[in-house]
Amino acid sequence: MTEKEMEELIKAFPSEFIEEDLELLSNQQTITSGRIDLVFKTRFDELLVVEIKKGPLNRKHLGQVLDYYAHMKEMFPDKSIQPMLIGTEISKEFKITLKHSNVDYREIPLKKFFEISKSKNIKTSEEVENRKEDEEDKRTLNTNG
Repeated sequence: MTEKEMEELIKAFPSEFIEEDLELLSNQQTITSGRIDLVFKTRFDELLVVEIKKGPLNRKHLGQVLDYYAHMKEMFPDKSIQPMLIGTEISKEFKITLKHSNVDYREIPLKKFFEISKSKNIKTSEEVENRKEDEEDKRTLNTNG
């Protein structure tokens, strides 16, 4: 599963991954410091700025989401804005850093992404690739067998 596929699943089903009543405002929004994966409006009329990473989160990711937060705060000074990191792995120590940095986070194992994609009948690149390999193996067996 790619980060893009993870993003698409979160975008389509935010209540499955983050919380209820989120309204998608933008995805892949380009700003001077990069591209924000997702921006939602919460039920409390706050902006939720989400950065998604496959694999362990680290300081670089924290800096990235804080840059995005600062940019959004410049654009919307009167809005309440919450930065959030979503990763498939977050160490206990880094969770403490995120908490003290006022960055919300979600640790979502790849298994959950696969479960939700399967329950919603969405094929991932991994499943497509595995199916191709299975078909190639069958052709090879039929040719050699």
